[in-house]
Amino acid sequence: MRSPVMRLPVLNILLSLAVAGWLELLPYPEWLAPFIPPWSSLVIVFWCAYQPRQLRIGYVWLYGLLLDLLVFAPLGLHALAKALLALLARQWHEKFRVYGLSRQCLTVLVLCALEGLLIFGIYTVAGAQPRIADYWPGAVAGALFWPLALILLRSKRAQDNGA
Repeated sequence: MRSPVMRLPVLNILLSLAVAGWLELLPYPEWLAPFIPPWSSLVIVFWCAYQPRQLRIGYVWLYGLLLDLLVFAPLGLHALAKALLALLARQWHEKFRVYGLSRQCLTVLVLCALEGLLIFGIYTVAGAQPRIADYWPGAVAGALFWPLALILLRSKRAQDNGA
């Protein structure tokens, strides 16, 4: 049985992923939609970098699968993209935590761009004709919103640690 100390981080991770998913599923005007940051990607990068043992790749894959169902995407598309994102974030977590804010933003830009490129590639292979230009503004927005996500999620992490 898990101790109560271990339940709080998991609860905060699940809550932050639920809020991020809700922010991504909100109806936005068509002109604004490409510029919405990938909130769930920011949350996944944060928790994989700062609590790598709490957020497992399998949980991220299940979250991506749920996202696929909610947005009517091909089953496994977001699951694969989010799992790869989590894997890369976990691989870089020791370096990522000591980076300055500007370098963290650049890393988030690269991770979100890779995620968008993977989704673009899968849609292209499946025969769809997506526009690559639709994927870059979200990655840039993710990098620009990273400081806000960092402030909000660090406060949740501080609550986890009892600070």
